[in-house]
Amino acid sequence: MHEATVTITKKYPPEEGKKMWKFLTAEGLKLQAFPKDADLYSEGQRVSLNYTTSDFQGKSYHTIKGGPKSEPATAPSQPANGSGPEKGMIIKEAVQLLAAGKAPQQIIDWFVMAEEIYQHIKAPKVAPAFSDNLDDTF
Repeated sequence: MHEATVTITKKYPPEEGKKMWKFLTAEGLKLQAFPKDADLYSEGQRVSLNYTTSDFQGKSYHTIKGGPKSEPATAPSQPANGSGPEKGMIIKEAVQLLAAGKAPQQIIDWFVMAEEIYQHIKAPKVAPAFSDNLDDTF
């Protein structure tokens, strides 16, 4: 049995004919859970949990066992509008992943968008020349 503290970034329902839910975490861990355990977790939640690892046909599967152990006292803040590099991830963690070259594409895209917004806001506001507002067709 393993223990991990993770931020759940995405929760996928079982595929047709399957029973296991799938979870992605900000830390890069891929987990699965039975429905009774999956209902105890939600996207953006930072939790400590137990899981087991099993190998099947050359692939490792990490299965959540039971509910969250407890929410860490220093859970990351979540933006009020639910936006950000990952729901529930604080900017410092995102910057660390980016600097280490381990950032998921979603975080990279978020930083690119933030830089574009910053450049747009920073750009000087120039009023159009008076002649640009004249209609040449009168």
